Parts: sequence; C-alpha cells; structure tokens
Amino acid sequence: MSKSALMKRALTVAGVGLAATALAAPQALAGTSHPNVSWYDGSFTGTSVVVNPTNVKTYGKLTDLANQTGGTQLWVYIVTSAGTYNEPAGSVANGRTVTGQMQTVPFAGTFKSGKITVCSTVSGGGCGTSVSIS
Repeated sequence: MSKSALMKRALTVAGVGLAATALAAPQALAGTSHPNVSWYDGSFTGTSVVVNPTNVKTYGKLTDLANQTGGTQLWVYIVTSAGTYNEPAGSVANGRTVTGQMQTVPFAGTFKSGKITVCSTVSGGGCGTSVSIS
C-alpha cells in the first residue's frame, strides 16, 4: 500500500475522515504579478511579485532618481485573515539602483489582498500611488 493510501486509511480509522487529507495539503500560490510603481523620486519595475501561502517575494529593479536627498524604499502592504502588514521590502540610496530579489515579507493567516508602493526615506518625502498585487 502506498504512503498516501496508508495516511488516508489512518485518518479514516481515527475517525477524522478523508476530508482532513485535503486540509493537510499545502495552499496553492495566490498569484504572481508584474507591477510597476513610481513617483517623483523613485520607481520599482517589477519582474515579479509572488504571493506565497506565508510570504510575499518581490523581484525587480528599485531606483532612486536623486530628485531629492535620501533614498527610496519599496513597501508591501498585505491584508490577511490574521491582520494587516505594512513592511519595507527593499531600499536604495540616493541616485542608485538595485536589481534582483528584494526582502521577503512574511505574514500569518490567509492572503486577502495586497499593494506595493515606493516612498522616500526622508521624513515627509512622500510616496507614490499604490499598485495592487495578487
């Protein structure tokens, strides 16, 4: 008997039923998007933003245009069944560019919605318009 069949049989014998097998399976990816966000002093050109069951991973090019002092940060805003998260996912110094994978943003609960934006690292420097991720 296969390992999978043994597991199903053990769950059924224990009175849990076969429906529990589906609950034990890992969640599918919520999705992948290719967003671009920008504002006066910075931009993020997304190669991909991947929403996994426990985190959001951002890949792309983050650029600071040096229109004001300070750098630029990429922010990820996530709404889940367990709460909301607003976390920086990458940063770049004034006049610089970084390309590749940014920081992974973990979350608890089930992903409901999300957005990304770019903001200045200077207090009161501003942010761009948010773009939805899925």
